[in-house]
Amino acid sequence: LSVFIGCAPCRLLEHLWDHLLLPSPYHPNEPGRHLPQGLAVVIAFGLAALKCCGEDLLRDSEVLAQLAEKRKAGGCPDEIVLEAGEVILMTKNALLRWPEQEDSNFLNVVTQILMELASDTEQHDRLWSEVRRRKQ
Repeated sequence: LSVFIGCAPCRLLEHLWDHLLLPSPYHPNEPGRHLPQGLAVVIAFGLAALKCCGEDLLRDSEVLAQLAEKRKAGGCPDEIVLEAGEVILMTKNALLRWPEQEDSNFLNVVTQILMELASDTEQHDRLWSEVRRRKQ
C-alpha cells in the first residue's frame, strides 16, 4: 500500500488526508466494529490505485498475458516475481501520472471500497483479524 500512497499526486493525497482526519460517514461507530478508520481509508486508497492504475489499465496488456502464461506453465518463481515487480512499477508510474480530469473516477472507486468495508461485517472482521495476526 505504501508504494501507491507514497507516489500519489498531491491533490489525491489531500483527499486521503481529509478522510483520515475528518469524520466520515464511511466509518461506522458500532460496538464491536474495531477496524480503525485510518486503516480502512488507507486500504481503500491502495486498492483503488491497484484497480484504476493497474487492473483497469493493464487488463488486456501483453505484459499481464505473458505473466499469466508463465505462471500457468509453472515458470521459475524468480522470473515471475521479477515480471510482477515490473507490473507493480507500471502501476505506480500510472498513479504518478494520474490525470487530474480522472480524479473523480479514482475517488469514486475509493468511496465504493470504503462503503463495502463499512457494510460487509464478515469482510470487515476478516480484514481486521488478518491485520492483527500480522502485527503479532
